[in-house]
Formats: sequence, structure tokens, C-alpha cells
Amino acid sequence: MAGRREKDGREFGRQAYVGIASADYGAVTLGRQYDSLVDFVAPLSATAGTFGDTGFAHPFDNDNLNHSVRMSNAVKYMSSTYAGFKFGALYAFSNNTDFSLNRAYSAGGSYSYGPFNVAVGYLQINGSNSTTNTAGAIDVAESTANGNGGFVVGASRQWVLGAGANYAYGPALIGFVFTRSVYQGTTAFNSVNGAMSFNNYELNAKYALTPAVSLGIADTYTDGHAANSRTFGADPKFNQINFQAIYSFSKRTDVYAEAMYQHAIGAQYVAFINTSGGASSTANQVVGTVGVRTRF
Repeated sequence: MAGRREKDGREFGRQAYVGIASADYGAVTLGRQYDSLVDFVAPLSATAGTFGDTGFAHPFDNDNLNHSVRMSNAVKYMSSTYAGFKFGALYAFSNNTDFSLNRAYSAGGSYSYGPFNVAVGYLQINGSNSTTNTAGAIDVAESTANGNGGFVVGASRQWVLGAGANYAYGPALIGFVFTRSVYQGTTAFNSVNGAMSFNNYELNAKYALTPAVSLGIADTYTDGHAANSRTFGADPKFNQINFQAIYSFSKRTDVYAEAMYQHAIGAQYVAFINTSGGASSTANQVVGTVGVRTRF
């Protein structure tokens, strides 16, 4: 059994599940859980909890690598590791007599061989714009905000496909992640025919100066497309550069400093870095954070 309290008022807003596990056959869990993109692809991204996490999320967390939306009523299987391979799948029930309304399913896998890691994942959510079934696979109010101050992502059908790889060489680690997010039946960015998509290209790197001090950098270019956008007259595009320095006191506790810069490309679009507190009034936004982390 596992759970984690969330600041939005849920007793266990991130994950809350029970299950059964076997060292040979893997684990089956039931409850509110992360999808396979979060399980497999996100660890290779700068959105990983061991890297920049929330502030380094791709614009609006459009691919959900930063788990802005979690899956309720979910059954998940996660395999054990077999010769470097690991795989898993999830199905989140709609909690409605119409099974196609507000349901989700996801699958993914990873492979590790020495310093090389690769992963793929897929997520599909049907009916996240539902007004008649708000307690299905996802919390509809949570989905329409998506943790980003009101960015509307509710859709009749949305899917995300992602893949990533990284390679470690001594104290250096370099990685690349690609995700494609497609939203159908949505009004985001005033799309006339309700179609919108984002392609995210992320290059990240880490370097350990000493066992206690490490540096990180990530650059994400997001190529968006809102079909027949009637308000902005151009497709949304964003470029975000992130820097991080970490000093570790122990395996569990560290202090960090981060700097994030985002530039929105296209007439009338403004920058909006995740957790910045709100969109910029211009196409540029800079955020700096310092903090202490303890992992339990």
C-alpha cells in the first residue's frame, strides 16, 4: 500500500493504491496511480524527480510527463526486470455505464544495458471534457486546469506517445526525449475544429563535478499546432532552457538552485513556465528557485 498527500486538498492526491507483488512475476496495483509515460519515459527526462522536476516540465505539461493528471480507478501491472527489460500497462475505468466516457489506458517499457537506457510509453484518455462523468479515470476539474492556471486540455480524445534514451560516460550523462501530444475535440488556443498537437524535443545533460556537487542543463523545443487558430493567427511554439546546480548532503537530502528561461514564438503568445505562478505579459519569462529537498 502506498499514498502521498497533495496540496490540492486530497488526502492522497498523487498516488494511493494497494496491490500484490512478486519478485518473479511483477506487481498488480489498484487505485489512483501514474501512467506508463511517467513510469518509463519521465525518468529519462529533465522532468524527473531526480532532475529539475516540476519547473522543467514541457509547456503546460502537455505530455503529462510531470504527472499533472493522475489516473483514478486504475488497475496497473508492472513487471519485474528481465535481462534489462521492464514493461507495464494501466487501465483506468470510467466509473460510468458508458465505459467509453472518461477512461484511460497506458502502456510502456524500458531497457537498460550498462550505461545505456531507453524507454517508450503511450497514454490515451477518452472523454476528459466530460460534464456528465466527472469522477471517472481522471478528475475533470483537475484535467481542465492541468496544474497550470487554467490551461484547458479537456478533450474528447487525447493521446501521448513518448520515447527517450540516455547514456552515461563516467561522471557525465546525456539524454534525449521526444513526445507527441494530440488533443481532439478541445477548444484550447481557440482551435476552430477542436484539434491541437504538440511535439516536444528535449536534450538534457548532467555532470558530477564531485560526489556531492552536480550540474544539469536541459533545452526543450515545443512545436505546437492548433488547427485553424482564429485568435492568434499562428501556431504556438516554445523554447525553454533550464539550468540546475545541486549539493548533496546525503543520499536523501540536497540543496539546489535552478534557473529557467522560456521564449514563446509567434504573434500574441506569451511564456508560461510551469509553477511560475502565472503567464508572463510578454513572450519571455525567467524563473529562479532555490530549495532543500528530502526524500522519504
